Amino acid sequence: MKILFAFNLFYYDSHELNCAYYFFVDTCLKMGHQVQIVDFGTLNRTSGQRSISSLVMSYVTNYKPDLLFTVPSGRELSKSLLFIIKNFTNTVTLAWNSDDDRRWENYSSTYVDLYDLMITTYENIFDKARKEGHNNVLLSQWASNPDYNKPIKGLSKKYDVAFVGVAYGDRPNYIQHLINKGFNVKVAGKNWDKYISDSDSTLSQQDMSLIYNQSKIALVFSGGYEKGKQIKGRVFETPAYKVCTFIEDTPGLEKFYIDKKEVVSFTDKNDLVEKLKLYLEDDELREKVAQNGYKKTNTFNTYQKRMEDIFIEVGKIQKKNNIISRWLGRILLKISIESARIYSLSKKIIKKLKFI
Repeated sequence: MKILFAFNLFYYDSHELNCAYYFFVDTCLKMGHQVQIVDFGTLNRTSGQRSISSLVMSYVTNYKPDLLFTVPSGRELSKSLLFIIKNFTNTVTLAWNSDDDRRWENYSSTYVDLYDLMITTYENIFDKARKEGHNNVLLSQWASNPDYNKPIKGLSKKYDVAFVGVAYGDRPNYIQHLINKGFNVKVAGKNWDKYISDSDSTLSQQDMSLIYNQSKIALVFSGGYEKGKQIKGRVFETPAYKVCTFIEDTPGLEKFYIDKKEVVSFTDKNDLVEKLKLYLEDDELREKVAQNGYKKTNTFNTYQKRMEDIFIEVGKIQKKNNIISRWLGRILLKISIESARIYSLSKKIIKKLKFI
């Protein structure tokens, strides 16, 4: 397929590629698809929001992509543009949503009918959307890219525990609790410099890979910016490094991994501390979980697997669009033939009238 991606190409206004590039673009390139990219962030800063819709429409008109794949962070694409592309071109439109737990009501639900397909990673939002008649909403989930999330041979395990992610909510309290208990903890990500002096506030994909590969245990928190828990992308990325992964218990986790066999779940600080002690003392047990989690991830939870499932649905829409296009083509052909016949007949009648 020819795919036009539209999303923020760079991470937090830096020169580091956004994770969406590694999730979606890199995966589709390796699957053999042709790809073009419209970068929301750069266009917003240099030319303003209107330029985004203008450039996307130019690509749709001239590049003629089979699929417009967006990862919206806001209202970057105008509703009128999406309406035109969906209803008057053969390009299938798709949005991969994030944070629908807090964005569905105010954002996603107001755009859902403007896309052929909308992807959510929240089962409750999927159920709600389907009950409201939005049958174009699909349930998928985050995953890993084994070309980037992978073990590196020859590195020693220098950290007991590692966490990579933004510092917010109860995360700093958890990390400080582990440090106070004597664990050798490595943290990296935005805002950690406010809490931990030797943390890395910015890091590349390679930096993250090095941290996980040098850690005995990787930590994944499930709390969002608002109340409630969710399945994070790290749930799938960290086991792909073949590191024993501890995940804060969250609904739906059991659908992807078996607790204590492929990952280890924890419920609170005390539970986390006790389980860390157990698995840090038992190398064989820890390695077994790491191996099982790695195998499950690379077999079932890669972005290629996710894309293959989604592209089946894209193909169904393409087939329907082709049928409609052929049907409209036949109608227009009949109209043009009939118009030509009427025009010819009219000329004959006018010619005869001249002799009367």
